Amino acid sequence: MLALLALVTIVTFLMGGFMPLFGIASGLLFVYYLAVYFGAKFVGDTPKKLLFYGLLLLFFIPIVLLAIDPDKFFDFLLHSADVHLDMR
Repeated sequence: MLALLALVTIVTFLMGGFMPLFGIASGLLFVYYLAVYFGAKFVGDTPKKLLFYGLLLLFFIPIVLLAIDPDKFFDFLLHSADVHLDMR
């Protein structure tokens, strides 16, 4: 997942037009999943199932939100990066 997001981020920044804006959104997702990965490495092989299920939930939340409404999800990511698009 991290390699795919890194590749998408790099490719979208190299494209022109509006694609670098999607690069910002995929870069934020890359940083999010990198934090989840380091969280999983930090937890390691602890016997606590609650931490495992918490990390599993953190992994699947963006995927579920993206499946429900991709337009609003990327709009949320762009607004969190302080990029405001008004296409009216």
